[in-house]
Amino acid sequence: MEGLFIVFEGPNGVGKTTLIESVASKIEQRIIPVLRTKEPTASDLGNFIRKHQDIYTAEVLACLVAANRYEHLEQIIRPGLQRN
Repeated sequence: MEGLFIVFEGPNGVGKTTLIESVASKIEQRIIPVLRTKEPTASDLGNFIRKHQDIYTAEVLACLVAANRYEHLEQIIRPGLQRN
């Protein structure tokens, strides 16, 4: 598998998006392609999680988020790495 995989983790509202935009911009200035993605994803499952995250218990939410992570890996991250 080709490519470099960089992950920024943290709670909501701490500035991850701002940091990611800055880092991605610097990488792109070197003519290196960047794939920005986030979780929950924009898939049906990710949108469901966003819409309903306040009504489920922590355990149920953890299972939904884990499923979305697997979906993210299979549909976005691995194909992106293979494209470099």
